[in-house]
Amino acid sequence: SYDQQQPIGRHQAFVRADWSEPFHIEHTDVGAFVMSDLIDGSSLGQLSLSYDISDSWSVGVYGGGSWGGRKSEWGSLQSASSVIFQIARYL
Repeated sequence: SYDQQQPIGRHQAFVRADWSEPFHIEHTDVGAFVMSDLIDGSSLGQLSLSYDISDSWSVGVYGGGSWGGRKSEWGSLQSASSVIFQIARYL
């Protein structure tokens, strides 16, 4: 039966976008990605926003989640969404 299975990559779509200094806001980066199952319509995605306060410090926020039916590829995940705040100091 293993030889009858189709590779998972044929039923997935992946899109990623990054935007540096959106709307001319210096030291800012925005990014996003979405991975979708083309068969059941479920998806997993993340959106990020980061700002460089100086050469040594940056702040960021990351939000992500999954959606879809309970028995779908991504909708069946227990952690449906999350938000992470980050403060980083570079040496």
